[in-house]
Amino acid sequence: MVSAKLISNYYQGSPVAGLRGPFTEVMVMGMYHSGTNALVREIQHNFQLPVYPTRPQAFHPDGTWKHTLRPTITAPRTRLHCVLVKDPYFWFQSVSRCPYELQCQRSGPQGQTTISDLFRPVQLQGRQFPHLAEVWNAYLRNYLDNHCFSPHNTIIIPFSSLLTEYHQVMTVLARYLPAKSNHLAWYQPFQTASKHHGRACRNRAEAIAYYQPENRYVGFTPAQVAQLAQQLHPYLLTLV
Repeated sequence: MVSAKLISNYYQGSPVAGLRGPFTEVMVMGMYHSGTNALVREIQHNFQLPVYPTRPQAFHPDGTWKHTLRPTITAPRTRLHCVLVKDPYFWFQSVSRCPYELQCQRSGPQGQTTISDLFRPVQLQGRQFPHLAEVWNAYLRNYLDNHCFSPHNTIIIPFSSLLTEYHQVMTVLARYLPAKSNHLAWYQPFQTASKHHGRACRNRAEAIAYYQPENRYVGFTPAQVAQLAQQLHPYLLTLV
């Protein structure tokens, strides 16, 4: 099954279906604002193997950037792809605060992006989309495409799991990645913010406090909540 890539399916002690280790390198990928910087830092701290990207704006040697919307992956079987995904309602909030390379008609003060702007046509990485929800759909479809991301060397990690189920995530990764020789058995996450570019970067405690159900629709009108529910693919929603 395609959903067998989801790391959140494996907290009951069963191995990740289809995953074939051991692995000698890791590439972290994901949509913008999904915790890629945080995961890179945690893997580098806990495990003894190369992790890409190694710094902001770094590309993997094969030319793939971690946020590439539809990359052409030519990966050796010994490279593990750790792919992060994020709840679309929280993702809309993050993108509106800092859209990075997303191109859209901005209607806020001094050309700032508003959530309303994300319901209009947008462009990302040279591709045109009718709205940001279709960008989110496209990311998820790509990550679940076994021809692009093989289930033999790909794990999909929901951003919420990295935040609130950190130890379980690290424990699953430890089954397939070599631990550092002096590493403690109980993993301790970094508490500081993992990046300093962009806007409103939260540290770990602030992120856990904010990413709660009561904040999921902050900034949306009731009509926008309903509209986004129609634009998002219902099956993909079950994965985050």
